[in-house]
Amino acid sequence: MAWPRAITIDQTIEATEYSLTDTNYAVPHTVTIKGTYRDSQMRAGSYEGTFSISGIPSTQNAIAKIDEINPQGTNRVYYFLNDTEYIWPGEVCDFCCNKDFSSGALTLMDIKYHSDSISGTWPGEKGRILVWPADSRAEAIAMFDSMYHIDDK
Repeated sequence: MAWPRAITIDQTIEATEYSLTDTNYAVPHTVTIKGTYRDSQMRAGSYEGTFSISGIPSTQNAIAKIDEINPQGTNRVYYFLNDTEYIWPGEVCDFCCNKDFSSGALTLMDIKYHSDSISGTWPGEKGRILVWPADSRAEAIAMFDSMYHIDDK
């Protein structure tokens, strides 16, 4: 029987944001991940800590909680100002990653700021993705496709 275990994660990753349609669009980001991943015997693991992306204000100064980390499926990042006050994560939407976050891909929504709220949409094939590690746009899109199983519809 395998007992649940905790993995301390403290890393900074260089990642690039790409457009699925604009071949000239490439924006570098720094992803900072500091927290704890916990295995579970009955389901995929979970993570709690920071998961901030440079240039994306909604990911700063908040606690990230991610349930069901599973490289074969997508997850949602939940951000909290404290233990109970949830804040909407803005651009960050679903993502896939491995347990130690050494590789991952996430979708970035188009957002609009209103006077009292934020709204976001995923523009489908015109969307933006953030993938690591990837040395080129072609490699990033191939990795994104394999992680999200885009061709398995």
